[in-house]
Amino acid sequence: MERIAKEAGMMALEAQKVPIESIAKPTAALSTDVVTETDRKVEEYIIKELLRKYPFDILGEEGFDESKGYQLSATKPTFVIDPIDGTVNFVNRTPYYCVCIGLAVKRQAVLGVIYNPTTQELFSGSTVTKTSTLNGVALSADCDETDHNNMIFVTEFGSDRTPAKTQVNLDMAKALLELHPRAVRMGGSAALNCMTVARGSCHAYVEYGPHPWDVCAAIPIVTQAGGHVIPADPDVDAQTDLLTCRGYIIATTPTLCETLQSSIPQHKY
Repeated sequence: MERIAKEAGMMALEAQKVPIESIAKPTAALSTDVVTETDRKVEEYIIKELLRKYPFDILGEEGFDESKGYQLSATKPTFVIDPIDGTVNFVNRTPYYCVCIGLAVKRQAVLGVIYNPTTQELFSGSTVTKTSTLNGVALSADCDETDHNNMIFVTEFGSDRTPAKTQVNLDMAKALLELHPRAVRMGGSAALNCMTVARGSCHAYVEYGPHPWDVCAAIPIVTQAGGHVIPADPDVDAQTDLLTCRGYIIATTPTLCETLQSSIPQHKY
């Protein structure tokens, strides 16, 4: 998986040498959710390479059929792929995008690889080997900080600009700011935002709206680094529905997860 992620990342990096054309996805809410031909080619390459060795199911962003929903098997392993997480950054040559390859078994994320080709950072995590690394060096999300005034939170507003989702985002931002953190950041890539928690450079990432391919690869990297992942909605079963719940709190400590879960307004997809 690491080799495939690196090679896919280099395909994306090479594609930036020429002008990049993006189009709105046909199912996008308004026209802010974009896709490029590179997204599609990278996903095709990843799938082809994975299936050479592993006859598993595939859930990929670009091949996703919304009418069928998220088809995550309770019995068969599923590769969950985002060929370019942070496509808007990719199109605008902002060096904050990545290739994500995750593996879900019994609907739970167990293995993840994330590669940022612009920084050559390769994140890997496995619940089987109990490891989480950045370029081969162990990651640690452990944090003793308890004062919100010293914390950095990360969030995203996604691509949905409908009035209802806009209000959800505004309510969430207000709740985060009312905890009086030192800063609230937005990077433009859910997976790389998660990595700021895994590496201990930020204290929490909160977002409503990510799809399974945005977080599947990230979850084992974060948890095996000592971080914690819970649904934003306390009624969601984290054992079976975490990947499909569309709302996430990813933080350095379980106490901070609980604080955020009780502070932000609840929103159900």
